[in-house]
Amino acid sequence: MPGRAASLSLAACLTIACVPIACAPIDVTTTHAQHPRPGPVLQLGEQLVDRHFTVDWVQMGGRVLVELREQPVCASVSHVPVMRIEAIERKARGFIAWDFVLLGLTGGLAALAFAHPQAFSPRLISGDGREIVDYKVAYVTGGVFAGVATLMLAAGIVNSIKAVDETHYAEAYDVELGPEQGCAGVDERPLAERELELVMANRAIVIAARSDAEGRARFQLPQAWPEALALPEGPELAATITIVGEPRSLDIDLRVPWWDAMIDAHTGHAQTRERPLEGPREPEMPEPDEPDEPEPPAGFGRQDPR
Repeated sequence: MPGRAASLSLAACLTIACVPIACAPIDVTTTHAQHPRPGPVLQLGEQLVDRHFTVDWVQMGGRVLVELREQPVCASVSHVPVMRIEAIERKARGFIAWDFVLLGLTGGLAALAFAHPQAFSPRLISGDGREIVDYKVAYVTGGVFAGVATLMLAAGIVNSIKAVDETHYAEAYDVELGPEQGCAGVDERPLAERELELVMANRAIVIAARSDAEGRARFQLPQAWPEALALPEGPELAATITIVGEPRSLDIDLRVPWWDAMIDAHTGHAQTRERPLEGPREPEMPEPDEPDEPEPPAGFGRQDPR
């Protein structure tokens, strides 16, 4: 009985040690790729992608009158056929190898117990002096190790299936935007009812105004130059018109000194875009094929030798 208990205890400890290895953690890494595929490109019109602004201003002494306009910017939208590939890579961190190593170990012990039961069986001496071998312990031990080997075989198969890499393919369309251009049917429009700021001297002077329905606004310059600031050098002063809530601003120049001298009216134009927008492109129509001229019949145009 002590030998049987020892064999069962060893098998139980080995089973407990094998359970974490049988439940192998799988590391999953997913990558995506996209490749073009043959097929027609779908043209879906145009889409608003940006906005630019223009300003015309007039400075009359200490007053600056501005007129702002908004330029919608569009781009043609195309759906290009592509093939999207999703690659899933799984790694078991060597646990599958341990599954089969333990399978071989426990399977070998089970085979040894069944092939040579006397090695796992206790020997007893009967009352008449004969040696008796109890093979029950060997068979129980072999059965337990055979069960553990079966468990490791199942775990190795399951973990191998779980660690198989996969690749999925899906037909899709990728959205591509063409070059920026003016929106079809939409011209420049007044920048109406927007909060504006006229900024000078590194934001030391900020004058607020609001545009009306026609995009016009009026800035009243200070009647005296702030004493804390150095007087501007030269006849012009750089200033910026900012539109509250917009990332772009408009750079203008003002004539100085407006606070202690009468200056002539000064006008100017500025825009946020470096070059003018192109107009909306017309869809290209294929040129009609020229009809083939029929060949003249044989003998046509020949002169009669008579």
